[in-house]
Amino acid sequence: MEEPRRYQLSLHELERAEKEIQVVLQDIEAQIAEHETLGDDIKKAAAAGSGNGESERESTPEEVAMDGKERRMPKTPAGEEWTNKRRALAQRVRESKLVLHRIKFLMGDVRAFLLISQSLSNMHS
Repeated sequence: MEEPRRYQLSLHELERAEKEIQVVLQDIEAQIAEHETLGDDIKKAAAAGSGNGESERESTPEEVAMDGKERRMPKTPAGEEWTNKRRALAQRVRESKLVLHRIKFLMGDVRAFLLISQSLSNMHS
């Protein structure tokens, strides 16, 4: 009789962890949105300071390999810092989604064990 209780407690903890990781993902997404606004300000400041010179130069292979938002970021210290923080935030999103994925798999396993233990207890009754 102790086994089903253990699985129910595990399932409850996994559901709580799922809610928490969803909150973490929402926080990171809010930080990314705020960071995008800062990036727009950096681009405007660089465009005002340099005129058309930035848009006329040719892209380097490294810039082409980056995603669109990073590629358009000016090569200034502020632009480099913005790009590094953007990458760090994107990495946090990937890691959080990986944790969420693992939680979902574990929830499926616990539910399966719970069903199996219940059906076995019904068979023995």
